[in-house]
Amino acid sequence: MLSALLIATLAGLTVAAPSPQGIEIPAAVAAADPVLFTPPLDVESNIPTEVAPAPIEPISTPASKAKRVATLVERDGSCAPQPAGSGPIPTPDTAAAFSADSDLQAFSQNAPTPDGYVEAFQGATGSLSASNYMGLYTLDSYDTDTCASKCDQASGCQAFGIYIERDPSLDPNAANCPNPPSTTNFKCTLWGAPVSSAEATNQGQWRDSFQVVITGSNGYNKDAPPPAIDGFTGPQELGGAINAPFDQNGDNTYMGYQFFPFSQSQGYDPSTCAQACNVQTTYNSQHPNADGTYQTCTFFNSYVLSENDVPQGLYCSLYNETWGPSYATNYGQYRGSDRYTVSRSYSYTLNQVTTTTTSSTTTTSTTSTSSTTSTTSTTSTTSTTSTSSTSTTTYAPGCTPTPTNLVQNGGFECGGLASWTATDVTNTYHTITTGDNSDSAFEFLQEGPTSSSEDQNPASLSQQIQGLVVGASYKVSFSVYFDKCTQSEGFVGVRFPGYSGGTTFDACDDGQAAVGKYADTSFVFTAGATTEQLRFEFVVGEPNAVVRLDNIALTAA
Repeated sequence: MLSALLIATLAGLTVAAPSPQGIEIPAAVAAADPVLFTPPLDVESNIPTEVAPAPIEPISTPASKAKRVATLVERDGSCAPQPAGSGPIPTPDTAAAFSADSDLQAFSQNAPTPDGYVEAFQGATGSLSASNYMGLYTLDSYDTDTCASKCDQASGCQAFGIYIERDPSLDPNAANCPNPPSTTNFKCTLWGAPVSSAEATNQGQWRDSFQVVITGSNGYNKDAPPPAIDGFTGPQELGGAINAPFDQNGDNTYMGYQFFPFSQSQGYDPSTCAQACNVQTTYNSQHPNADGTYQTCTFFNSYVLSENDVPQGLYCSLYNETWGPSYATNYGQYRGSDRYTVSRSYSYTLNQVTTTTTSSTTTTSTTSTSSTTSTTSTTSTTSTTSTSSTSTTTYAPGCTPTPTNLVQNGGFECGGLASWTATDVTNTYHTITTGDNSDSAFEFLQEGPTSSSEDQNPASLSQQIQGLVVGASYKVSFSVYFDKCTQSEGFVGVRFPGYSGGTTFDACDDGQAAVGKYADTSFVFTAGATTEQLRFEFVVGEPNAVVRLDNIALTAA
């Protein structure tokens, strides 16, 4: 799960060749998790930097490695006055009174649903931590129409959230104003993917002794069809996903699928499926059959695949023949206790085919391999025989916990920030970038603020560690890199509940000789519970200062 302002994400994708036509749940589960983003609290407005999507690869090409990033909140303030909100302040001025105030709750209960939208949830006590965050605005009132208008004006916006937030009237400072009087703000957030009540999980935070809380949180999804796509006829609303039979000649027209997890670069956008369709045709034309023929993608079905009501990504099914809504009969399925559902399902048909294609009875042979599935499909002119191997996932080292290392994705090699939560504040950001470490491809990078105010941003990177033995000793080891050693460069701190006080690693601990390269370091702690949070904290004051982190491990001491 990712927190706050995601700056740059390159989402991985899952690909598969045709065989079973049903929803490829195992492969979708094995794909990178959607990037769930928590907008920053305690700000008037916030617009994330636009992120370019990853190049679309054809089926039978290994999936791209996911790269991700994030940002959020946490610092000691200056007692400076904060912008006054427009909402009422309950009496007494406490977080409990705010959460229980019926007048505040009435705002969400009485809010109209704007034209072109459907209500996803109402009256939640948390704001959205969802996918494809597009911005945050402070409103003068609890006005769903104004929030919807902002979504309508934002290209690609598919949903919005509106809520009431209890904020401090002064920037809290532990010594001088730890718990100032509150102010009440009406907030509006925009999203490029559908939202659900299961994503209304951000219930606030503590700032010194002041508690930021949320009430009256509503979410709304667009009900209008997606836009037309150049070169295709559509959209055609389907309801469920296409489950097409073989054609009249007994041949399979299903060409496979691509799954794009939601992220900062990927929202609900059927044009992504159109690109995948065209990319597949181009690839097939460059890899024709022995007789020079190849299959052309002429039709695709795009929809949102959700797991337990949380939207996971954009699913694109590709075909070489058009199928009507009567074949859209797949509305979802269970995998164990997990429920997978289909929504926002639409189809598009290629306007015309300008390249040589195979007919439905042409002999074809397709072999597909990827990092998540391995499938071989063979079709003859008289019958179709498909053999599908068990869907498997190949993880890079460190992607899953082992008996010797309890950290997941400690080298950031398997889905960017998968298994980690990263937080930051305005003017700082995290990213997963190509590694400087000789033994790894990727690393975690945290960059400092544009101003030179010392101790501006205690940002953090954390993970819940499971499988500990109470009373046992463990070693936390990692590699850390600082790009400079100055008075305000700051430090990296490590905290582990049960390890009293934590420990810190300063940019200048080893002097200038250690600057500009990785240093391996470790410390030992005693577990106080079977599940603990491993937390790295970054304090960087220099403009554009850089800290890198890699090769994180937790092993028995």
